[in-house]
Amino acid sequence: MKKLYIYGVGGLGREIHELLKTINVIHPKWSITGFIDDDKIGYAGEGIPVLSGADFLGELKEPVDVVLGIANTRIKEKLYKELKNNELISFPAVVHPSVIISGSSIISEGAVIFYSCFISVNTYVGTTSLMSAGSQLAHDSKLGDFCSVMPSVNISGNVKIGERVFIGVQSSIRQGICIGKDSVIGMGSVVVKDVPENCTVVGNPAKEIRIKILITRREIVMGKFRCLECGLEFELDTNEKTKNCPECRSRYLEYLVGEPLKRGKSWSAKTFSVK
Repeated sequence: MKKLYIYGVGGLGREIHELLKTINVIHPKWSITGFIDDDKIGYAGEGIPVLSGADFLGELKEPVDVVLGIANTRIKEKLYKELKNNELISFPAVVHPSVIISGSSIISEGAVIFYSCFISVNTYVGTTSLMSAGSQLAHDSKLGDFCSVMPSVNISGNVKIGERVFIGVQSSIRQGICIGKDSVIGMGSVVVKDVPENCTVVGNPAKEIRIKILITRREIVMGKFRCLECGLEFELDTNEKTKNCPECRSRYLEYLVGEPLKRGKSWSAKTFSVK
């Protein structure tokens, strides 16, 4: 059996471990060799080792499969692109045996589909995209690359979902809707109209709730932000000389709802919301 590693030892990673064991009982495919997680190096349950990313790549001498147990869409994309450069690494589609899949559907590499999902005719599930338990993708719909769909989500027919979209538990998407890339659909939302890119919606009917902020020059800003380019979450304070993402240096930042935004005397950022 081919060696397989799970990237991420959090809740999703451990659920994928159980999914793989279920598949192996029916159709033995993989030897689950270890988890990869830089923050939790050591040993997980059942004596499976947890390696750092550097250790994993350093020890790699033969072809292996990797499954991404990461729900964060931007981190998932970043890891996929980094690991894809290694010719020894493959990304198998992992599908629970109970899933009903039309013969005309396309399941891309690295996709993970949990039990009791339904994938209808002429549908597409993108690279490394996740469909959690009990979710449905109806006819002629497309789930873009690097998406994460939580449990019991109902995606109706002719829906087009862009890259890196996160859809929360028990959400419903009306037929014919388009959801732009990098958007978030909050838990329990009912989406009845198109959702633009970089937008977070929640409720019934779903409405946009987040404000995006473009830092235009050096300002005094305090608060917690997410970078719209790489997805990194970080805090800004008055000790910072520049207001850029520390990872990719982007000035396109998203203010995280629920935390106070304090403005200094030199505040000049532009705020805008997607209607």
